Amino acid sequence: MAVNGWRLPALMVLTLAAGCGNDPGGSLAELKSLKGAAAPQEAAAPPAAKPPAGTLLHMTLEDDGRTALMARVTERGTTQTYLTTDPISFTLKGGRLVETRGLSFDLISAEPGPPLAALRGGESYLRRWQVTGAEDAIRDIRLHCSARVTTAGAERRVDERCDGEGFSVVNQFVMISPQTLAWSRQWIGPRAGHAVLLRPEH
Repeated sequence: MAVNGWRLPALMVLTLAAGCGNDPGGSLAELKSLKGAAAPQEAAAPPAAKPPAGTLLHMTLEDDGRTALMARVTERGTTQTYLTTDPISFTLKGGRLVETRGLSFDLISAEPGPPLAALRGGESYLRRWQVTGAEDAIRDIRLHCSARVTTAGAERRVDERCDGEGFSVVNQFVMISPQTLAWSRQWIGPRAGHAVLLRPEH
């Protein structure tokens, strides 16, 4: 903190006292203390800038408990790819998980089904997953799905149930606007299980 004009008289008084007083040692100590208080302080580092909304995704794999922060590396229309440092990549289309890379058992591709913002509940539709299995064999899974949609204020929740081929899968999505998916729990495949995806800013 720089010495302001109103502090200069006080500094002069202490200097005179140091020359005339009976205890120069004590006065000198006071002067040094004042000098130390008046020394410029290092400016605090500015807070780190927050990344733009939607550029980060927090991922949790339910089956093995792994968690990671993923950064968006590409965006083309409604298709976005996020990457960890491992690297593991997740690609979402309209908020739905359609591809993974870097897992032991990957989702090679998935048909996303109807847009989440357009679902009204009670609809039936077919979804398809292509996943890796033993010895990297690709398995094709087709499930019949239906959705239940509930709203609470601006929040919209979609619970999707898909059945067939011995599977019963539930995917869940929470949207806070037609373009913003804040949280989801989505099926990767029978070996990898579900991933929970969360936008950290929500």
